[in-house]
Amino acid sequence: MGMKTFTLLSFVLGVAIAVPVQAGYSSQHRNSDRNNHTDRGHRDRDFRDRGGPRVIVYEDANFRGESFTIYPGESIHNLKRASFNRGKTINDQISSVRVIGGASIMLYDHPRMRGQVLRVTSSIRDLEYRRMPDMNLPWNDRISSLRVGGDRSHYGRDDSPRRPVAQVNPDRMIKKAYQEVLRRPVDPEGLRYYRSLVIDQGWSDRMVRSHLQRSGEYRRESVDRIIHSAYQDVLNRKPDAMGLANYRRLMIKQNWSEQRLRDDLRRSAEYRNRSMAQVSRRR
Repeated sequence: MGMKTFTLLSFVLGVAIAVPVQAGYSSQHRNSDRNNHTDRGHRDRDFRDRGGPRVIVYEDANFRGESFTIYPGESIHNLKRASFNRGKTINDQISSVRVIGGASIMLYDHPRMRGQVLRVTSSIRDLEYRRMPDMNLPWNDRISSLRVGGDRSHYGRDDSPRRPVAQVNPDRMIKKAYQEVLRRPVDPEGLRYYRSLVIDQGWSDRMVRSHLQRSGEYRRESVDRIIHSAYQDVLNRKPDAMGLANYRRLMIKQNWSEQRLRDDLRRSAEYRNRSMAQVSRRR
């Protein structure tokens, strides 16, 4: 075989070997790029079609106008910093609420989850017909912060069956709250008032009790009565002016319970000295 023939044959074989290797390399990269693109698309699709329990708030009544979707576990402390899907600020602009998949939402008329509160567990077409309990004003266009609750692990179709909800007896709950917070039976007017809030606005036992604790009656009478009773039972005396003022502030401003008050009195030096004196007398 001549030198030229050998050189030509080597060249042809080299090309034949090189081409499949290069083709395989390119195919591998194309498959990798395709897979990466598919993963990104899948993640994006999951985000867009998240579904499951959620709440959609709307700018207008009857679930119309601009909207915004919130999921269980999410909260917005100031709606001035949030916008509907087309860019309009949400603060004081919510007129209807759609609740999907067993979610629930707490709506507040002040930022940072303060002020009047409305608990929503089913869709509301027009917030104009829901009234604030303390001011008798409509909730329409008065919401400044919100928090969504519900089961984040439940994802499925919007029409999937909801988990059974424990039935609450409003009258029994309200009567017990009155006895434990105000230390008296509920009056007929109070029973009608709170029954409406529990049934129509979804108020929980905690919300009823919190509202009672903000009442003038609780501030004027119940707190002082609880403090006097605790002092008498634990320290065997009436409260002094400084102690009365201090515990009144803690119970009203920081929502101290009667049990916490009594525990605090038992940790006092006066109680320890009194207990030691009683032990010494027994000896």
